[in-house]
Amino acid sequence: MNQSTIDRTFKLWDYHTSHNHLLLRSPKSPDSNHTPPANTNIDIRFFGVSYLNIPTLLRGCEIVEANVEKINTIDSLFPNRTAENKIFIIVSAGSRYLVVAVGYEISENDLDIFQTILDRYNL
Repeated sequence: MNQSTIDRTFKLWDYHTSHNHLLLRSPKSPDSNHTPPANTNIDIRFFGVSYLNIPTLLRGCEIVEANVEKINTIDSLFPNRTAENKIFIIVSAGSRYLVVAVGYEISENDLDIFQTILDRYNL
């Protein structure tokens, strides 16, 4: 089971329907009270998204790839899900949300608020 945990606030920042890419961003805010200061953006990019059920704001973010037991339970909701699509559970503030996607990556950057990492994929 793969797991990533990040203790920052994320927003649903961008979604490109042409390639099914989802971007969750924790924007940089060096003047905030966050310790350590948030001098960079943290971007979580899901690719090959076929389903999502998340709010627009996540306070703290833990991403867990569903284990076999959870997959069998959740698969009844997604009868057409292919093996390449993984089920990711996002835990935030005690609630659980789902993203079904091929995969995800986490990166840090200092992009401007109006720039996203999805731009580099020419979407």
